[in-house]
Amino acid sequence: LVVKLHADSMKYQMEMIADPRAIAPNFDLSNATVRASGLDYHQYILNRFGAYVDVWELFNEQINVPQGYLDAVTGFLNAQDPYRHPITMSFDQPKDNASALAVSAGHHSYYGDDLTTLDQAVARGCNGLKNQQNLNKPLIAGEIGNSSPMGNNVPGHYRDMLWTYNMNQCASIFWNMSGAQVINAKRGPTNIYIGPQQRLESGVFSKFIAGFDPAAQPLQVTLAPASQFGAYVLGSARDIGGYFIHSADPSVSLSGASVQLSIPANGMSGQWIDPATGNVLKTFSVPSGLQTLPIPSFMFDIALRIRDTD
Repeated sequence: LVVKLHADSMKYQMEMIADPRAIAPNFDLSNATVRASGLDYHQYILNRFGAYVDVWELFNEQINVPQGYLDAVTGFLNAQDPYRHPITMSFDQPKDNASALAVSAGHHSYYGDDLTTLDQAVARGCNGLKNQQNLNKPLIAGEIGNSSPMGNNVPGHYRDMLWTYNMNQCASIFWNMSGAQVINAKRGPTNIYIGPQQRLESGVFSKFIAGFDPAAQPLQVTLAPASQFGAYVLGSARDIGGYFIHSADPSVSLSGASVQLSIPANGMSGQWIDPATGNVLKTFSVPSGLQTLPIPSFMFDIALRIRDTD
């Protein structure tokens, strides 16, 4: 399975153990036999799966993990893993020193917002994660989806979260529930259904982000009319990407809008793209300097990509 995933440029984050207390009660490694047993277990997982893994996740949804336990396990893995895979864990531990973790993947959120506020809630979550302990490392929303009162298959929600997370420099992992029994049983509006439309939208985003400059940082832009829609824009000296949401009323088309931003170089080429289909709505070229770009009419969301073609 993982070989197939890697063939399609997908990455694999593997949980080493769901609850370490199955080996070390109360995360206590002071007993030499318990410590040896726990580290032997991690060595086995490392030996068996290390060649296939991209990121190690220590455990799932554990809180108040003692610093001594974290230091012992991360130190052991860093010393023994020949691949030096990044290490993370699946819940924020704000009271602990997480310097040994190469990736922050603790953010778990299920949203009950409608399309007028969902992107703002997502952005707040990303910014809160960035500000926690002044993190300067890759950020992953390790478990996200829908919550009450939204259902498993709400048009636009998956796309909104996918783009907003990533355009706020936070990767997203959706908790997928695609079984027919889940969709039809009316068991409650939890998690998210990644069906054909959501998979299409994932492909559109993957194509959009392919080759995007990793040095891009958030850009300040000016929107008009400012009260009608929001934007999340990343840019560098050679690349700009943006996601725009008609949050005032996503059910109607927004016409006559514009965005003002600084273009870093002459001869850059741009595209306005429909995030739902991948259709290119408009192409243009733009000179350097502060420019005001007209935005094609759009119903709920629209994406912008400007790049240096030289």
